[in-house]
Amino acid sequence: MYLGPRRGIADSARLHAEPHHPYTRSLLQAIPLPDPRLKRIGDYALLEGDLRVPPPPSGCRFHTRCVHRMPRCSAEEPQLREVAAGHLASCFLYQ
Repeated sequence: MYLGPRRGIADSARLHAEPHHPYTRSLLQAIPLPDPRLKRIGDYALLEGDLRVPPPPSGCRFHTRCVHRMPRCSAEEPQLREVAAGHLASCFLYQ
């Protein structure tokens, strides 16, 4: 969770295989690999900006650090929606 509500919900296998929310992708990217010779799979982006402290920004609470932000993100809070079978995400990329 980033500054409050959940950004995505799915079983762990699905969440790791197909992370939909940019915050979830960033969290998975931050997991250290057990062997430095291994390469990461996926096109995850590292976070931008500074870590926020409350109060949260308007709109999507993650928009100040998201590489996919769009004008709508700073004005509206996205709701959790099913973006794939059994996988919910609160991101305008999927609405």
